[in-house]
This record gives sequence, structure tokens and C-alpha cells, in this order.
Amino acid sequence: MQIFLLNTNDFSDYNFNLCISLMGEKRRKYINSLKHQKAKLLSVAAEWLIKNEVSKFLNKNIEDITIFKDQKGKPYLKDIPLHISISHSGDYAAAAFDFTPIGIDIELIRQIDTRLKNRICTQNDLIFMNTSQNPKEENLNLLKIWTAKEAYFKMIGTGITDFKSISYEDINLTHTFKDSLIITTVTKNT
Repeated sequence: MQIFLLNTNDFSDYNFNLCISLMGEKRRKYINSLKHQKAKLLSVAAEWLIKNEVSKFLNKNIEDITIFKDQKGKPYLKDIPLHISISHSGDYAAAAFDFTPIGIDIELIRQIDTRLKNRICTQNDLIFMNTSQNPKEENLNLLKIWTAKEAYFKMIGTGITDFKSISYEDINLTHTFKDSLIITTVTKNT
């Protein structure tokens, strides 16, 4: 598994424009339809990460790496046996690839509305979340559950269907913390 993180403040205009120029017409139209410049920047930066890192990994030209999306929106590389996933939050874009299905989700570590737990948590998730009497730790546990489930749905490629359809404890995941972010990757259980 390869994981990459990019602070968009470090993403050059040159690389942004190069990535745009390498996109197909449909993708370029989608990027141009985004109303907020930050959304454009994050989306292009995540695509850049995949293209740039996969091209290095496979020793190919970046122009030869094309990202497609299936009918549910899951990104994939045509004729390349790597599974990919992208995410973004705050000023960061993240990308992951592996030879087996993978999902990645990142979130800024921040206080989130605890009502979210009613939408995403199973009974077992609530037990895990409430293992601490410390509100900051409880908030972090909720972020762990949330990012794990987002990454899980990216891995299986269904789009987010029902957060309560899987418990946190049943997900094969890894959490990493960097630069005020929680980075969660999910792979298939072996």
C-alpha cells in the first residue's frame, strides 16, 4: 500500500495546470463546473497525486496515466492492475494505491457535532466511542468511526449507502495522524 499526502498550499500552479491539461474533456468540464476555487484545487491535487505517484511507481510517463470513474464514481486506472482511492479535507489532498482494493479518507481533527453519531454509529460503534469519559477522546473516536466507514465505502465502490450497515470493529483499517489530520486506510479483510 502506498499513501501520499499533499498540502495544497505547496501545489504549484504549474502542476495544477499540467494536471488539468492531461485530463479528458469530461473531467475538465467537471472541474470547471465547481463553484469554489478550493474545491477545484483539492480535486486536481488529489488527481495529481495519483497520476504523479503511479507514474513514478510504474516508471511511466505521467501523460500515460488516466483516471476513469465507474458508474458509482469510484476512480480506477484502465489497464493498470492498481486500485486507487482519493480524499481531501481542509488544505490537504490524499491518495492511496495498492494491488488490492483500498479506500482512504482524511479529515481535519476538529470538534464535530455529536449528533453525527446517531447517523453513522451501530450499537457496537457507540460502545467503542463511549469508552472514554474524556470529550476530546470521544470526539476522536467518532472521527475514527466516520473516516473508517467513508474509506470502507470507497474501497467497496458502492458509494455511501448506509453507515450503519457495518460496524467499525469489522473494518480492516489503519489510522495515521499527521498535520492535524486523521488519515484512515481500509483494505479487504484477509
